[in-house]
Amino acid sequence: MNLEHVMALAISDDHAAQEAAWKDLPDWNRDPSSLKDALTHEAVPMTDRLAKFIGMDGYIAAGGEVVRDLFDEENDCYLTDRVLVMQLVQAKLEIEADKFRAEGWKWVRPEIVRDHGIRYGRVWPIDNDEDEEGESINFAPEDKARAGVVLRVAYDGSLEADRGLIHPDDMKAEAKGGGGSETAEKTPSGFSAALVEDLTAHRTAALRIELARNLAAALAFTVHAMASGLLYMSASESCLAIRATSDDLERRMKLADDSPAHQAMKEEGERWGEILPGDEADLLAWCLAQPQERLLDLLAFLSALTVDAVQTKQGRNEHHKHADRLAETLSLDMTQWWKPSAEGFFLRLPKAALAETIREANVLPVNFGNVKKEEAARLAAKALDGSGWLPEPLRVRA
Repeated sequence: MNLEHVMALAISDDHAAQEAAWKDLPDWNRDPSSLKDALTHEAVPMTDRLAKFIGMDGYIAAGGEVVRDLFDEENDCYLTDRVLVMQLVQAKLEIEADKFRAEGWKWVRPEIVRDHGIRYGRVWPIDNDEDEEGESINFAPEDKARAGVVLRVAYDGSLEADRGLIHPDDMKAEAKGGGGSETAEKTPSGFSAALVEDLTAHRTAALRIELARNLAAALAFTVHAMASGLLYMSASESCLAIRATSDDLERRMKLADDSPAHQAMKEEGERWGEILPGDEADLLAWCLAQPQERLLDLLAFLSALTVDAVQTKQGRNEHHKHADRLAETLSLDMTQWWKPSAEGFFLRLPKAALAETIREANVLPVNFGNVKKEEAARLAAKALDGSGWLPEPLRVRA
């Protein structure tokens, strides 16, 4: 342990928590940043959008406690009571919601976490007048009577009001009753479709070369394209033809608890969920405002989500050989990321295979005798615990 480790552990004065953080992290990931994250994962950093929304003064006035990283140049602060933070955010959103209800909207919905399952319709303002904050607010009274507002906290901690939304249930009701209105889409005129295609091909070529020469923009737009599909569960509107997908590994596992790696990825996803804007519409602006280091961190996480090295009954192919190269590059050690349990692994083997496994692992022999399969699996799991034995599919491949 060096001085940087000590400084990272000093974020907490709980000695037991410090020891747990040190022991729980694998050797290769025991860097100061990871130690600090482990000790503050239940807290809300002051850089978080929700913390910015309520403000430190309001949080402290409500009885909340704060810890500071005295060794960090930025003197980072963490709000330790996450439950209180959420309560204060909800209360402040409700106060803001009352202001919008007074404007005559049919409904107002405060939303801390964006609900991607609702596909709203929309009405538009009757002109482009804007208020001091640049919000178009001049909606027709009859449109307000059939539409609502969703209030969210933007990535910078400001209040975001999405006005003019029609709930799917109301759209169905209007369709049945013949209500609602349709606005014809305005299209450019004066050029043939063939000419438009030709001109925009030239524009696309120009966009490509300019992007190729702009590392910062290329990184931001690439991260935006990947994050849209992987984290916001919606079709990306990016003009970059990058379509990243992520297989749900839990559906392929008998027992996900056997995989600390799977749990670690879930926690990493939750961490990014607190950092990223709640609304996909804010994502590109957020990406463009981030330092390169943070975008690279997010790119690594997004790339990791796309890894697919699952072998099915079709067997191995070039795709899996590439995964072997990735494992070699990462110095992957599955003894750190997989612990076989009786239910998740040994119970799925016949007793003869269990005996062969014991011999192969070179541990103390186990006499399965006439014990039932469930007991044999339990004995095998106990005998191999801590042995470092791995089944063939998990071993390092040259």
